[in-house]
Amino acid sequence: MAPLFNILSFLVSAETTTQSVFAVPTTENFAHSSCHLSVFSFPTIPGAELINISASSVLNYTQTSLLPGTEATKSYTIDFCNITITYKHTSHNETISVSIWAPKPDDWNRRILALGGGGYAATFDHLYQTATVGKGFVAIDTDSGHPSGMTSAFDTSWALDADGNSNTHLIQDWGFRTLGEMSVIGKHIVEEYYNRLPDYAYFTGCSGGGRQGLVLAQRYPNAFDGILAAAPAINLETFIPAAYWPTQVMRELKVYPAPCEIEAFTAAAIQQCDALDGDEDGIISIPESCHFEASRLVGREFSCDGEQRRFTKEAAMVVEAAWNGVHGQGVEWYGLNKDADLTQSAITTSCNTGNEDCRYDNHNRDLFDPWFRFFAAKDSEFDVGNMNTSTFFSLLSTSIIEFRHAVGADDPDLRAFQAAGGKLISWHGMADTIIPPEGTTAYYQRVLQATNNTIDFYRHFETPGVGHCVSGAAGLPERALGQLMAWVERGKEPEVLLASKNGSNISLCPWPKRRVYVGPDPKVVGSFICA
Repeated sequence: MAPLFNILSFLVSAETTTQSVFAVPTTENFAHSSCHLSVFSFPTIPGAELINISASSVLNYTQTSLLPGTEATKSYTIDFCNITITYKHTSHNETISVSIWAPKPDDWNRRILALGGGGYAATFDHLYQTATVGKGFVAIDTDSGHPSGMTSAFDTSWALDADGNSNTHLIQDWGFRTLGEMSVIGKHIVEEYYNRLPDYAYFTGCSGGGRQGLVLAQRYPNAFDGILAAAPAINLETFIPAAYWPTQVMRELKVYPAPCEIEAFTAAAIQQCDALDGDEDGIISIPESCHFEASRLVGREFSCDGEQRRFTKEAAMVVEAAWNGVHGQGVEWYGLNKDADLTQSAITTSCNTGNEDCRYDNHNRDLFDPWFRFFAAKDSEFDVGNMNTSTFFSLLSTSIIEFRHAVGADDPDLRAFQAAGGKLISWHGMADTIIPPEGTTAYYQRVLQATNNTIDFYRHFETPGVGHCVSGAAGLPERALGQLMAWVERGKEPEVLLASKNGSNISLCPWPKRRVYVGPDPKVVGSFICA
């Protein structure tokens, strides 16, 4: 399972590889279309004013691309009208850009697909836009007023103003404000270009993009007909600093477990709990029934690259910090499930146990550290590596108090979205190495309590064995967008989400149901039921 850093590295690599084969965009006008600056205008948005509009035809644009929450990359060659709306809010001097890629009228499927970002970037730009246009949609996204794209996913310098204070307005732009405005601008431009509104408007995103999707359902219920929110970063203000907890425990203990010891703890947990669903497939499908404790292994032998070692008490404490989450000083937050690859999350060192020259080598430090510096501590020079436990809890509490309203997406009252006729699907990998999936399940439970007939418009799916926006030991539900569209347009309810792995089809169950093996053969369709 790849951590967020590796996922983004892959995306950047894919982008770099394909840059050399891009066709040089031409500026000819499409036949039978009007990709002219004079065609477009800025819609009425209270408190906002236009800075600039640009529009140009792009022909034979070629790039490898994919959609959020999928891994199936493909080369697309597309023609489109590239419209960029740049604007600001009258009370502030920010610069916000909304990008609209509109396919030729004959290629348009009469739908909009808005795209989320990840990390601290509001959009990943053309990486997702290319596939979107290639599939016939109008692609829209917003940079929310700060640098966008894969290379900006870990940049949080914009969160502080010139005086070192929180840039509250820009944080709110990113958190929620520009998302609703993106919808208004996108639909307005589409109507001007095609002389008609779209039949349907959709949003899709994973991780930070999943959070954006939930924000849209909660705050802007009329913006989209269907929303797909994968591995949503619902409580961003909580889970990012809380995810540092295992590393904090490791630092306080001054013991840095070798990766092979961490992996051995995970392997033992999987061995203990794998068969809870009736199928031994290397996946823990019913994590709440897995009561395995790392401390049980202390003193026992395990093999590390052919060498026999013994599990240590300190390593068990670090692992259980990752599994159990943060509990104390008024903060309660979830841990990762026991089949998540902890060496790809908060517990990774560049040395073996006992080496005094151990160095912190956290794959996701580029996600965690900037939050502490630019959001919680408001100090670009803050040394996260020398933070003590008292400071950790203080900054965690500060983060929750100060930023929950701006960036949180945990309002369970979706009655307005329901009344608007919207449909929402969320899914979360149970082996996620960054965002604890239990947080998403807990949110869904709150929605069920707050909103009547929830399953008529919102269904959540737990996806066993799936990592953070990547497949891991199981298959991604890469057909979820199509299933969402079928629900919106034809009333076909998603009884299961469809996925596949190594040629085997997988049916993922809506919460609270679980996928249970009943035989006769795990590779045979119908051998699993939702119970």
